[in-house]
Amino acid sequence: MGRLMLTRKADQGLRLTIRPEHLDNISDLIRKGITVTISEVTREGKVRIAIEAPDSVLILRDELEFLT
Repeated sequence: MGRLMLTRKADQGLRLTIRPEHLDNISDLIRKGITVTISEVTREGKVRIAIEAPDSVLILRDELEFLT
């Protein structure tokens, strides 16, 4: 399981996808799941998000969607 910590503002998103080379391991994702934790909300409206997911899950900020 990997862990990623991100800061997001209003109207910014995340995309979680399965890496094509890991489609055989979909049962790992079903068994372990994905955990999303809001760790902080600032006065400026920013949110700190911690995401824990199997290595087969690719997590990208919306602005990096072109990498998929």
